[in-house]
Amino acid sequence: MSTASKDARGRFPSFQLRSPSGQIISETWLQQRPLTLVLFYKKDCPTSRLVNTLLSDLWRAHSLPAELILLVSQDREEKTAQTVTEWELPFPVACDAPAYSLSKILDFEAVPTGYLVSRNLSIQHWFTGFVRQEFQEVLEALLKANGIDAPVELNARSDLPVFSPG
Repeated sequence: MSTASKDARGRFPSFQLRSPSGQIISETWLQQRPLTLVLFYKKDCPTSRLVNTLLSDLWRAHSLPAELILLVSQDREEKTAQTVTEWELPFPVACDAPAYSLSKILDFEAVPTGYLVSRNLSIQHWFTGFVRQEFQEVLEALLKANGIDAPVELNARSDLPVFSPG
């Protein structure tokens, strides 16, 4: 089950998506904190794997609250559940497949695509792919808005590419 409806430009749309466990996640879930990163991904995308692994490692290393990130899978529920286990994802995950209703409304072209969404559903920033400096700034903004002081030092990591397309 996935439904979504259009809203004003610059505002994240209303939606209802199902998690692999059957829980319904909607836009009201995003309104529970000052800022949330909504990240669309697909298992077969190497950049999606890079970004999800990076986020998972960072969140575990600093014991950060998982609910700051909502992952939205573009895979069917069974494959999504397998990916959550295989990649050891600590974040809530919702499925937008097979209808892709939310993805279609947002009209992005590639994954990973992420949106920083405020409590009032305003899109503060969006990105596609992985640009190390931009991703660092996104994570810093996410943590700061939620009152969390944790180091995000992606530029110091030689194991990360400067850029990886979606």
